[in-house]
Amino acid sequence: MGWVPSPPVHAFSDFRNFCRAAAKSKLRFMRTKSVTEKRQAKRFPLQLPVALKAENAADGNQTENISSGGVKFYADSNVEIGATVGFTIRMPKDVLGAPQDVLVNCSGRVIRCDRIKRRYAVAVVIDDYDFKRC
Repeated sequence: MGWVPSPPVHAFSDFRNFCRAAAKSKLRFMRTKSVTEKRQAKRFPLQLPVALKAENAADGNQTENISSGGVKFYADSNVEIGATVGFTIRMPKDVLGAPQDVLVNCSGRVIRCDRIKRRYAVAVVIDDYDFKRC
């Protein structure tokens, strides 16, 4: 799925610069509905704390990788494929080179949920997100 940015983000060369600039300018992005190819965006192997916004969600969830189009994280409970989920990723200030942590509030759809030992690997396509400074 492609992103329709406002303002354009083509000048950002990597995820850190993108997040830093987006957090400063409070950018918001919306998804288009056309699908041409899966995994169009570069994935970054970042282990960051993620909090699911659900009644039975436990703390201690962590991302495995993240891109502009999706995220893979580990959770303690099964999440139904196709379910709409809300979650928050905390971007540490030292990763961003910023004076404070930034919360990335996301909503998306679960496209995969695999049991791995005692946890679940959950892959989510991000439909919408916004930034909030801590």
